[in-house]
Amino acid sequence: MQTRAGAVTTASVLARGTVPDVRAAVVRLGRKAWLAPAGAGWVLVLPERSEDSDQLDPYDLVGLGRGLTDRGVRQVLLLSVRHGLGVAQLVSRREESAFVGWRGEESGHQAASRAEPHAVGFCARIGVPERAELLELLLEDVSGTPEDRLGDLCRALGLTTVGLGATADDLADERLHLPGVERLHRHGWLARHRGTLRLRRRRAK
Repeated sequence: MQTRAGAVTTASVLARGTVPDVRAAVVRLGRKAWLAPAGAGWVLVLPERSEDSDQLDPYDLVGLGRGLTDRGVRQVLLLSVRHGLGVAQLVSRREESAFVGWRGEESGHQAASRAEPHAVGFCARIGVPERAELLELLLEDVSGTPEDRLGDLCRALGLTTVGLGATADDLADERLHLPGVERLHRHGWLARHRGTLRLRRRRAK
């Protein structure tokens, strides 16, 4: 999918953990989302649009990421492309957020890239400190679309690119096909309570 200025073309989360653990966390949040295995210990989460507001970060990814980590998910990587800006933001419970971002010329501003706190810190947080030099090289290259840059970032870090160019709308409209995908609807307090009990039992084993 090509990035269109002003359009959200990626609004997804890579959650570190197993499908049952991530599913339980999403259920406890009471969120509507699509889940699919993303390989190498990650799960793809595609949140559905908020019914209350469309003025936040794409589909309120930051709130979703923090909610997942508060409910036991070790790390989440938020992937978004909107208005010509691509961002990969890393969120975990006990550490400050870190991010890598690219701004394309289609945003109406000069192309640029940035990493916070820095490439070394970002790679260390992901668990691949040896790839920091490669990330620094990627940051020097600001050509291509933000989605191209995010794809290069994921490949450099050994992560799947399945969440790029994807939103929940694509799955709902059958424009995207993923193996092992499932849809989680908004649940009431009883379902969230059951999800909490299942998560506690797994942790106790």
